[in-house]
Amino acid sequence: MQPMLGGARQLTRIGVFYDGGYFSQVNNYYAFEHPRRSRLHLGGLHDFIRDQVGAAEDVPRSYCQVVDLHWFRGRLPVSELSSAQLEADRIWDDVLTSFGIVTHYLPVSTRPGLPLREKGIDVWFALEALELALMNRFDVVVLITGDGDYLPLVRKLNARGVRGMLLSWNLSWTSSYGEPRVIRTSEALARDVTYRIPMEEVIGDDLDGDPFKESLFVHRPRVSGPSDAPQPEMTGEAETGRIANLLDSYGFVSRDRGGDNLFFHATELVGLRFRELQIGDPVSFVAGFNDRGPCARQVQALSGWLPEDERSAGVGEGV
Repeated sequence: MQPMLGGARQLTRIGVFYDGGYFSQVNNYYAFEHPRRSRLHLGGLHDFIRDQVGAAEDVPRSYCQVVDLHWFRGRLPVSELSSAQLEADRIWDDVLTSFGIVTHYLPVSTRPGLPLREKGIDVWFALEALELALMNRFDVVVLITGDGDYLPLVRKLNARGVRGMLLSWNLSWTSSYGEPRVIRTSEALARDVTYRIPMEEVIGDDLDGDPFKESLFVHRPRVSGPSDAPQPEMTGEAETGRIANLLDSYGFVSRDRGGDNLFFHATELVGLRFRELQIGDPVSFVAGFNDRGPCARQVQALSGWLPEDERSAGVGEGV
């Protein structure tokens, strides 16, 4: 039980730290792959965290309070985004702000000829969490991540007597194109935290109308208009274009018929691997939507494309 101060129970203070890239993958899984077909509700998730901390610490829920919320992610340069993608990013920022989540972004470094990667955001995450814990801001630090790089952070928190709770997902599924997909959490990280919550088991796959599970998902009326966009759907009409840019596991396609370049993720590739692509490669795709807005889906190579081993051997180049 919590110690009593002047006859009153002491609050259990909770700090929540989101690995934005990891959470976005999980969120997309529930939006596009899980039978629920809905995104996670941040407010419901925070209430769930209070319940879990209260149960673990043997403290009434009303004495478990989330006092800090932080979101960390690398951010693409504006030059790499279409107007629709910029709008989607702004909408998501508004969502985070509405739940009192402090956002921390670092620009994704751009180096000609190299894929763009998030650099330094995990270090900032760990330093911010540790600094606030050392300032005696939290009794429990909740980590929403699967990255084993945060193991030293957890061990430092343990040394300071700050309990760590990990909300983790281990998921595997087959995409609509028959390709295996996984989201994994470091077992070493999970072993060292004080409390581990396996969220894939908590939520499960059944749609039984359980109010507890329902509270973890967004509920939106199915009406037309901006409030209902973007939806995980496709227009159904195949287009052609060329690879305009390649970043870290995603890129952009320029449309032969004109208009904004379309974002695509490596999971949308059909019959080729992301590392085999080069800027200028001809592709076909189906225009659709994802959490960033308009995107290219079912991206496939067209004639004129060569796999990496044939490029390196000079096949098709008159050598």
